[in-house]
Amino acid sequence: MTDEDAFRGIARTLAWFCPDLWPQLQTQHVADSTGHCRPCYSHATSAPMWPCRLRLLADEAGRLSGLGKGAPRRPG
Repeated sequence: MTDEDAFRGIARTLAWFCPDLWPQLQTQHVADSTGHCRPCYSHATSAPMWPCRLRLLADEAGRLSGLGKGAPRRPG
């Protein structure tokens, strides 16, 4: 199994079994003014560039459910 297969399997599970969770992730995981994912910030490490893996996972779950928003766009 590749990383991509695992990612899609998790997204499928999220779409089917957690239909209320992936829209929340899409709403919460947005870019800050520097292009980093706001909720992924940690005092130990810098936040990843947006879209983060959780946002990508939520977007894929939305796409699989047929209810998701379009692909995220980087700010700027």
